[in-house]
Amino acid sequence: MGHRTLQGILQARLGAIAIRHLGMLEASGPAILDNHAREPFQLTAWEPYLGRKPDPIRYGSALALRLTPASAAADLARTLARDWTHLSEPGESGAMTMIPELDERGDAIARQTQAQGLSTGQILLTPNAQALSLWLSEVVHSPRPRGNSGGSPLWPEFTGDAQAAQRLGLSPLAFVQYAYCQCYRLVGLGVDTPPPPDRFVASTPLEQEMLWALIRLIDRFDSPDPTACFEAGYHLSVRVEHWFGKLDPLPWGPTVSASPPTVLLLSGIVWGLEHLLVGLLSHAAPTSL
Repeated sequence: MGHRTLQGILQARLGAIAIRHLGMLEASGPAILDNHAREPFQLTAWEPYLGRKPDPIRYGSALALRLTPASAAADLARTLARDWTHLSEPGESGAMTMIPELDERGDAIARQTQAQGLSTGQILLTPNAQALSLWLSEVVHSPRPRGNSGGSPLWPEFTGDAQAAQRLGLSPLAFVQYAYCQCYRLVGLGVDTPPPPDRFVASTPLEQEMLWALIRLIDRFDSPDPTACFEAGYHLSVRVEHWFGKLDPLPWGPTVSASPPTVLLLSGIVWGLEHLLVGLLSHAAPTSL
């Protein structure tokens, strides 16, 4: 697919740390991989979930609850969070310790993510501004999606509130295409595209909401259900349309410098909506109205 979800990067790191802490799976015995309900479980199958609030961007994981009885989950959650915090610290010999296998970019994103073990047995993972910028830059530079030239376009189902699309006299699909076109055109207005910022800091609460909605959309691509992906794309488009409605005048143009974080965010939205429209649904991603 050419991209990695933020959810997937954090999941891979947390699962690898859990395996390192618990020992090799074969040596641990089957009981360690059963939860208190005695249901079979595999580390790779338990995904962190994106928090419901856009600020801060945060994931929760019930991994400790799945690996141990509920009474012991809090201790394991704190242990896994501690190991996450120290995953890149040098040991006595000067060698780096507790480094599960991820590529350099994934390691950098993990190092800039805070882990916290809760008394409930949950683990909170909070990427900071550097982690978000690294991940957005990776998304923006991912290969462009390709449609399925041999098949018919999918007509996405949508059961949510379509009022935003109806206000513009558009179908939900056309509304997503409209939002894509708006972002594409605005990104292209800057004569000199600024370099990606070292830290992503949203300029407004609406930008923070758009970032949250973009992460939610791209997370859906890991196990693509066209309906769920489209609904996530539609809700991102609602936030985009609301954001554009607040802009008067537009934030930049040929003679006005663009804000690097805003350009990075909009470029990520362009990639996410294009992947949804072209790569998943095989519909057009129009660049002009």
